[in-house]
Amino acid sequence: MELSKHLITWRLLIVQGLPQTLKLALVSLALSFVVGVLLGVIRSRKWIIINQILGVYLGVIRGIPFLLLLLLIYFTTPIRDIFIASVVTLTVFNSSYISEIIAGGIDGLSQGQFKAGKSLGMNGIEVMCYVILPQVLNLTMPALLGQMVILIKGTATCSAIGYVEITRTGTVAMEAFGNPQIIYIYVMILYFVMCHALTVIGRKLEIKGKLKMIGKA
Repeated sequence: MELSKHLITWRLLIVQGLPQTLKLALVSLALSFVVGVLLGVIRSRKWIIINQILGVYLGVIRGIPFLLLLLLIYFTTPIRDIFIASVVTLTVFNSSYISEIIAGGIDGLSQGQFKAGKSLGMNGIEVMCYVILPQVLNLTMPALLGQMVILIKGTATCSAIGYVEITRTGTVAMEAFGNPQIIYIYVMILYFVMCHALTVIGRKLEIKGKLKMIGKA
């Protein structure tokens, strides 16, 4: 492949594909985290009927391949906007895993944490927000980071319904210039950089959070 075609391919990937991938990833990450934490808190409350309903819902979502869920949401619901369908699918799929991570983290804390917060005059919501969740997020950061990396990789699958992100842009370039080996290596490099950057940032936040918990920051 000529040098000019290499340059055009990189321009397409960075100017067209990368911004769309980042937009999809950032919106989906934020929504998945918020929904996952809320579901995780609800799961930890041991409300029998609600937990049974949530258990069935989460079990079904985790038992469906991501691509199939994406196709179901896009083709069998009223959602016809490709971006919205991609965001909804990524959020539904990843929040189901995040909720279990959060619920497990909450269950792993001593009940004394709740009693200590109550003894300071906090209500249940305040104890959860200011005492429990900060500790849970620090303790579960590695697992949360892993799920967030999975989410970023999942954006590539959204090209199956026509969302133009890095992988779709690479496919367009491949159809125009050939050499799929080289072009998909470029795509791989961009995804690796994004996932690695997220991992590095997450580890720094994890270290900072642990230092704060022991009073050294």
